[in-house]
Amino acid sequence: MTAIAHVPEESLLTRREVATLAGVSLASVDKAIEQEVVEVRRGRRRQALLDTDALAVVVILQRVELPLPVRLKRRIRERVRATPNERVVGTEIPLTDAVVIRVVPEVAAVARRADEYLERRARYVEENPEIKGGIPVIRGTRLSVYAVEGRRRDGDTIDDLVADYPHLSREAFETALLYARAHPRRGRPSLRPWGEA
Repeated sequence: MTAIAHVPEESLLTRREVATLAGVSLASVDKAIEQEVVEVRRGRRRQALLDTDALAVVVILQRVELPLPVRLKRRIRERVRATPNERVVGTEIPLTDAVVIRVVPEVAAVARRADEYLERRARYVEENPEIKGGIPVIRGTRLSVYAVEGRRRDGDTIDDLVADYPHLSREAFETALLYARAHPRRGRPSLRPWGEA
């Protein structure tokens, strides 16, 4: 496997993207970073970026459902980094003489989804200061990922969106939704529960 220092930034995930794809809390990802269980690279904006190996480690740790010492978590990381992604399923990671972790197919499925997401993110999501002040949009449009998320939250389906924008693919909308969930808008929340009837 390639060391994280040599991976292009476009092939890395933010902390929130890892949490969203892995189906874990952001706190779980932050804890793995703090304990140096996953390796971090700083992006152009000084944000923490992780590779798909880190995603696999987070998923494995979530599936273990037992508190593990940091040294054993790091052993999992080393084994994942040493095993090619296509052969990680079924790999056994001995933690102690009595405890062995077997990597389940879910880990490979999450890694595949992450690879697909990275490819689609590059194809469909654009952040350009000349377009809507740099708010992320679906490439080639002025339709922000947050507008797509808002319509979805208001009850529209992906099919509704495709019908309204026939020149955009279903994949573009699915990617926009995942990107919006993993990159929430900053500032005040748009919904005020105390003001809703």
